[in-house]
Amino acid sequence: MNASHRPTPSKAHRERIQHALDQAASELRQERDIALASLETARVLHRIQAQRQRLGKRLSARAQQRNVQPALSAMGVAESLFLNARDRVYRHPIAIGLALGAVLALGPRRLRRFTVWAAPLAWRGWRMAERAKQFAQRSRL
Repeated sequence: MNASHRPTPSKAHRERIQHALDQAASELRQERDIALASLETARVLHRIQAQRQRLGKRLSARAQQRNVQPALSAMGVAESLFLNARDRVYRHPIAIGLALGAVLALGPRRLRRFTVWAAPLAWRGWRMAERAKQFAQRSRL
């Protein structure tokens, strides 16, 4: 017998080997799919956890801001120009409505002329009022 000569496997033997290889490949694919699914699930869970942390920080910042705003309002400190204007509108709705009606009645040209004339006066008065508030606060301390 020649050493390089190998017996050829029978057809049934080849089919069993092929079946075993196919089954092993199928199991590997299933394990790979499970691993990928668990990896994807872990990514999603991590993303959800990060989002919950962001939302928690945002909610605590809002709650803290809500607690600080009444104290600032009680002290007379304006948070911002927009919030100050909004508070004035809520406190004086009739006066604001009359002012808006006057603006609509005057028209754009007259309104511009009046604004150019009155804005420096209002600005100066506002600055004087702010200085008076600061002086009053310093004198209380």
